[in-house]
Amino acid sequence: MGDKEKLLPRLGEFVALAVTIPGESEVTHTVLFKKDSGPNKAKDEQPEAEEEEDEDKKDRTLFVANLPSDASEAHLRRLFRRCGAIDSVVFSTASKGSTRKSLCHVRFADSESIVRCLEMRKRRRVWSDEVDAESTDEPVHKAPIGLEKWVQGFIAAHPPLASLEAQVNSYMQQYDEMHDSRLRELERRRNEPDEDGFILVGGAPKPKLGDNGLPVSAGGNRKKRFKKAEHVDFYRFQMRESKRNQLAELRKKFEEDKKRIEKLKESRKFKPY
Repeated sequence: MGDKEKLLPRLGEFVALAVTIPGESEVTHTVLFKKDSGPNKAKDEQPEAEEEEDEDKKDRTLFVANLPSDASEAHLRRLFRRCGAIDSVVFSTASKGSTRKSLCHVRFADSESIVRCLEMRKRRRVWSDEVDAESTDEPVHKAPIGLEKWVQGFIAAHPPLASLEAQVNSYMQQYDEMHDSRLRELERRRNEPDEDGFILVGGAPKPKLGDNGLPVSAGGNRKKRFKKAEHVDFYRFQMRESKRNQLAELRKKFEEDKKRIEKLKESRKFKPY
């Protein structure tokens, strides 16, 4: 009874492994794993040799789920390092081809390692990608996690203006040097005699310079294209209707002018009484 209490708890068919994520405030994350069941394929559709090979791989493979967002192969190798030698760590692929860091398959060298994984005991485990000092003396780069990871990503995506200006100036300087070297190479080839010993006389057309002394781009020398006039009153009935409307408008203005003139005449009459 005492040994069973020391084993990791289970959630259905999964084993729940609690890991501590280090930082300013430590966070506990639960990783779930179980023995891999493999793809569901009918036995009749699968050759006997492939079926035996798949069974061997399933016996040596661990399916791990609910991993932290910064999970990597180094994290998984460290987490299960005491269970046995690991052959490969493969993260699952989403439908659009992107990698899903929350799911992966860990394949061990033998099936006994899977048994040791399922019988892991409770103890404090730190989520890290560093290799133990007893296994190697080489320094291992610690990848940032949590808030530090997002801050570094934001800083990398938004460099300071001075740094950005220096990068742009460096790029433009390299481009100008490359462009000048190409012009010099073309000039050298133009002055070299051909197979018959002749040199072509006449240089390349010089670019037109603008008011600021810089060459005018080809786009600035293009002639403006006039838009085609839209066809108004294209059909005969439209033309007749347009003429009728014009005549009606003229009559209306004529009547208004007549009324205005009559009013002016009446206002000019002398009425002493």
